[in-house]
Amino acid sequence: MAVPLLQSDRIVLRSLSENDYPEIYALRSNASVNTFLNRKPCASITEAKEFITIILENSNQGDSYYWAIASLEDNSLLGTICIYAISEQDRSCQIGYELMPQQQKKGYVTEALKLVLLWIQQKLQIKTVIAETHKENTSSIQVLLQHDFQLKAVDSGSKMVTYIKNML
Repeated sequence: MAVPLLQSDRIVLRSLSENDYPEIYALRSNASVNTFLNRKPCASITEAKEFITIILENSNQGDSYYWAIASLEDNSLLGTICIYAISEQDRSCQIGYELMPQQQKKGYVTEALKLVLLWIQQKLQIKTVIAETHKENTSSIQVLLQHDFQLKAVDSGSKMVTYIKNML
């Protein structure tokens, strides 16, 4: 299934484009963004282009759905949101998101998450959505709680916490 276009009053969730590589590089190489993520920063424009290629291939195969969060006004990339680790057997998926630092705390993730959760409910046979975030990422935790995610697990040896949302 292709990545669907989803829209609110301020944002549009669209498929990544090969032309998004400068913004994807800026997003994935940003130290502030990566503070709460468990990944190595993007090292080059080439790596950003390769990342987009992989994302597009996975989306085309239905292994994941990865949206650019873009401004409805000018289509500029504000961040990304994705669902992945989709399990038909468990009827579950994981969700993740990130925003450019200058776009944080403006409600964009709240809008994007609302759109994606509604789409999941209408189109996929998912009963549980899982989100993992850094235990000190209070903004992300607040967004998850606003969307009725419940704390599932805190690993004392890890900086990450897991939240779940029952979609039934």
